[in-house]
Amino acid sequence: MKEIKFVIRFLGIPIKIVREIPGTMADLTEKQYLSLVRYMNGQIREGRLIAIMYNLSVFMSLVISLKKFWTYKLIECMETFSDFSKSADRFFITRLPGTDLFCDSLKFKGISFMQFMFADTMYTQYLKSENEQHLYSFIAALYLKKNEAFTDLNIETRTASLEKIKIDNVVYEAVLLNYMMQKKWLSEAYPYMFSSNEENGSSSPKRQQKWLDIFDAFVGEQIPDTEFYKNMPCMDAFRIINRRMKDYLNEPK
Repeated sequence: MKEIKFVIRFLGIPIKIVREIPGTMADLTEKQYLSLVRYMNGQIREGRLIAIMYNLSVFMSLVISLKKFWTYKLIECMETFSDFSKSADRFFITRLPGTDLFCDSLKFKGISFMQFMFADTMYTQYLKSENEQHLYSFIAALYLKKNEAFTDLNIETRTASLEKIKIDNVVYEAVLLNYMMQKKWLSEAYPYMFSSNEENGSSSPKRQQKWLDIFDAFVGEQIPDTEFYKNMPCMDAFRIINRRMKDYLNEPK
């Protein structure tokens, strides 16, 4: 976090304001992150964005009256923590608005290998087809009810219920952007497994389309343990697979 100090004059009286603002994307709150996406989509104007990012809602009338130069400078200060091309290791939106579905995960903690494979496949299919059915399935695989396991989820029923719920499309876009940043983080943490050659934040489709092949190679002949591997925490699986791929690629030919 970074501290910023500025003075606003109200009726000729100087009011000194000290606020903490994010130093990087990782410091953003859910509200701040969603506000940035809404600003990108033209849903809110500069004044509202500044009020939210700098926690100045009580001074909203003063924020609106700011001269263009100071509005520009305050927006400029946000550049260090509003770069969507950077990586992120957590889900910023922890609950889908209007639902009891949550994904409060740091570094994919609590997400199983099977859950990740399914969600990532739906994500890839949506990027290729822009079919909203794949988008809803992607969201349904990640956002679950409290104490609900992915293995207990009827994905078709949950996907259908999300289609009926009136959730702002900006929320879905925010989740997609967030996931793109997380895929970039995975490519930095596990470079042998995840492609770093990304376009608009999305990993190589060829790499993503082969999850079943990767899973089969990972399990090998240990068929009785298939369920064990499916339910393994995805980060444990990534570490093992990344190491195996590294060893294979570095073997003398």
